[in-house]
Amino acid sequence: MKCPSCGASSNNLVNCDYCGASIGASPPPNKQNDSSEATEGLNDDRLDKLERKFEKLTTKECPYCSEEIQADAIKCKHCKSSLNEGGQRQNIQEQTVAQNTYVRQPPLGFGAAVSTCLAKYFTFSGRARGSEFWYFYLFCLIIEWSSAALFSADFYVIVVLALAFPSLTAGVRRLHDSNYSGWRLLWAITGIGIFFILYWLTLKGDEGKNYYG
Repeated sequence: MKCPSCGASSNNLVNCDYCGASIGASPPPNKQNDSSEATEGLNDDRLDKLERKFEKLTTKECPYCSEEIQADAIKCKHCKSSLNEGGQRQNIQEQTVAQNTYVRQPPLGFGAAVSTCLAKYFTFSGRARGSEFWYFYLFCLIIEWSSAALFSADFYVIVVLALAFPSLTAGVRRLHDSNYSGWRLLWAITGIGIFFILYWLTLKGDEGKNYYG
């Protein structure tokens, strides 16, 4: 192409090889290259979307700890829970059995029964084994008789009042052990109801879990 400034022939279509003057407009962009770059970018986006979809299809959340695990996993690597249907059913059954099972404690000795009832001075809820209640009842009788024999009447009254409330709570828990309401102790008001209360207090507690624990 001929340079309009110096008249020299130049192979460069943009600037003259001799004077450097501008000869013409820059060549149009290579549409083929641009389209190929755009196509590559689009393909990359599609690949990313496909990878994300693939990850969703091949992974899942653990129903117990919500961590991401493989879709075909049979045990969570985070919380170690079994994920197969049979394992889930077994876990549910074990949890149900654990909730509905009452583990009976061995009988308490005299000292352990007294300390337990004094520690539960204001506790009406729960259950009390026969050994827990009757040993504490024996302890109360010994203390009250000793106070009446060795000390003044005023001291005896103080001891009786101090032991009355833990004796009441222990009796309520003893009734709970046989699945009876503690309100049944009010039957003593009738006089003849005392015999029924004594009978309920001597009953063996429920082997399994009841309404009170």
